[in-house]
Amino acid sequence: GQAVLNYISDEVYNDIAGCPLIDRIAYTKAVSYRLKNPGLERWRSDLWYMDDTALEFARYTPTTGHRPEAENEIIADTKTLDALGVPAQVGETVSLTYEVKGKSYTTDFTLCGFWETDNLSNIGRLIVSKAFVDTHSDILTYTYPIDNDYSGIVTAYVMFRGTDDIEAQLHQLLSETGYICDTMGGSKEDGNYVIARVSPAYQSGALMGNPAMLISGLVGVALIVVTGYLIIYNIFQISVIQDIQSYGQLKTLGTTKRQIKRLINRQALRLSLVGIPIGLLVGFFIGRALV
Repeated sequence: GQAVLNYISDEVYNDIAGCPLIDRIAYTKAVSYRLKNPGLERWRSDLWYMDDTALEFARYTPTTGHRPEAENEIIADTKTLDALGVPAQVGETVSLTYEVKGKSYTTDFTLCGFWETDNLSNIGRLIVSKAFVDTHSDILTYTYPIDNDYSGIVTAYVMFRGTDDIEAQLHQLLSETGYICDTMGGSKEDGNYVIARVSPAYQSGALMGNPAMLISGLVGVALIVVTGYLIIYNIFQISVIQDIQSYGQLKTLGTTKRQIKRLINRQALRLSLVGIPIGLLVGFFIGRALV
């Protein structure tokens, strides 16, 4: 989505969902952030309900099986299933122990679908059906403003009809539906305050629309490039000057041009045999760590 509304209630979602500024809106509801199953302490996973649009936005649409429909059906990513010790096969039983509003529940679900865990993901997802959420609406009440409990909160992801100035469209959306966020001068004490922000993936448009910020960014990048160039150039320049002086002294002592050439080649070979493998290995592991 271009914008997200976090920690809202169903009432707020219903007020906003029908606004004509919206092209598509994804609905998600948190069931539990506290899963007690062995194996999930190493791989954090959450229990949610997501509609079809949310599954598409998050790339959680099952590649095998189908989305959950019956009350006891569930879908999950493959790494979460592996952490639970459940084979990635449709029809398997997924027994979950989870906490909602301080109380523990255990439910046996039937796996009706799954998808491959994204390599860049650091969290797992288990998705229940709308029937499950409706049946357990009594325990999935919205109490976040009172106790900061995530169970029952709604998160909505919005795609607007236009792509220009997403933040301005977000402000217009909230204004027309009677809500405010912090970037509109609102505070959490206001009864109509919601936590809303523009997705970082769509903030480049705001940068292009702000020439001062764009120029500052370009100047900063140019300074980094020039500074890096000068540092590397000066290091090599000092090294070359020292080598020229060393070879000059050797020539003064009677060393021939062929001998100096052989000396340089031998030194280059020795440095390459040591430096290139170490550089490749260090670069590989640092690159993997950064990714």
